[in-house]
Amino acid sequence: MRRFLSFLLILMLIIPTACAADKYSTMPKALKVKYKNTRTDTSSTCFIMRYYVDTCLDSVDAEVRKVIDRLAEENRSYLPKKSAMKDESAMLEAGSTIYRTGTKWMSFLMTASVMNGTKQLSMSFDTLAYDMETGKKLTLDSVLLSDEKGWEYVRQETARQLSEYFPQYKVNQDKLNALCGSNDALRKADFTLSPAFLQLHFASESLYKKSGVIMHVRIPYTDLAPYLTKAAKTQTDNSRFKLVALTYDDGPTRKHTNTIIRALRSGGLNATFFLVGERIAGANDLVMLEHNAGFTVASHNYVHVYTSQMRGKVHEYRKKMDNELIALIGKGVPFMRAPGGKEEVYLDEKVGLPLIHWSLHSKDGTSSDFDISKEAVRLAYAADDGSILLMHDLRSISAKYTQLLPQLFNDEGFLCVTIEELFHLKGIPLKANTVYNSAR
Repeated sequence: MRRFLSFLLILMLIIPTACAADKYSTMPKALKVKYKNTRTDTSSTCFIMRYYVDTCLDSVDAEVRKVIDRLAEENRSYLPKKSAMKDESAMLEAGSTIYRTGTKWMSFLMTASVMNGTKQLSMSFDTLAYDMETGKKLTLDSVLLSDEKGWEYVRQETARQLSEYFPQYKVNQDKLNALCGSNDALRKADFTLSPAFLQLHFASESLYKKSGVIMHVRIPYTDLAPYLTKAAKTQTDNSRFKLVALTYDDGPTRKHTNTIIRALRSGGLNATFFLVGERIAGANDLVMLEHNAGFTVASHNYVHVYTSQMRGKVHEYRKKMDNELIALIGKGVPFMRAPGGKEEVYLDEKVGLPLIHWSLHSKDGTSSDFDISKEAVRLAYAADDGSILLMHDLRSISAKYTQLLPQLFNDEGFLCVTIEELFHLKGIPLKANTVYNSAR
């Protein structure tokens, strides 16, 4: 009996080690990517930024570059000759959010937008998806079998999610059918492949009176499992990646949020932004940029106050936050983070949302002699599979070290994902009035 128990103990020690060793130690070669950028000044207070990709395939780089240039030209006429703000330039930005899945599938959500003052003046987008070993362009037929049940499921789910956008407007059924009422309509839709979801992307003006917003439809691969092609089943398996959710609190801020977004997009990192509601009005353009780029926008409460000041106001502030976001991007709050991580009042008064805490905290609130490089390295090396990393886009330090994170996390074999992606990939449902510190 003693020998048997000893054998079990050895197995318990070996199995976790074997599982850990099975995780990627670095990003697969076909999925490595960098950004290159160019700046064109059109006046003393206005400029155009184009962000191009540098992947393992020159042919892919060239096709993405061509689309970025086209989108920039489509929006150029909206760029004013003079900025609306004295201390901030008007700009046209054209770049890509990069998604990876499996060992060789990469897709690009390319956006171009003109921002002046606190307003987004224009926006357009396009998508591309590739097998990065062969350079072959992917289509929805690369992902879904010809089985009609699978296509019907995608049609129904797309219609459902699109109908939930902008609840203040009535859905035009004819327009909805034109977007997703048939397989041929779906084949025309823009799509990307995230680590957890098949994502379809639609312009808000194609269905509603609101313009300038990308409506993202996200369908889990787990729901599509019976309908995936053989290649898709292989390339949507991301079990060998370590996962970390990057989160930013206290924004949006005009000084640092866009710098952080650029840095994240440059290395294929996705993230979640926990916004303070009363700061949205002064940064409408940045909230739209976060959403359109595919990042998650969530709540850090309408005001940044702590437990004693929130008694009796939890639902009032949640409603105000919902209303702000619905008016701007068409969707309300999916979950929240309590200011200071003090969740008690939100649990006591049943806020009705999952409460996202953290397992790893940046030291970005310390003094000015903060070592940027050391902090970036510390965060990348301290992160575990399933970690939630807390940072702040209110602080210049975060903007600086975020620029170092893509290379560090890629070198460690991490996929940096949104909160939804993290918990979905870990098989953990997010429940209302429940606190989550990590997905480990």
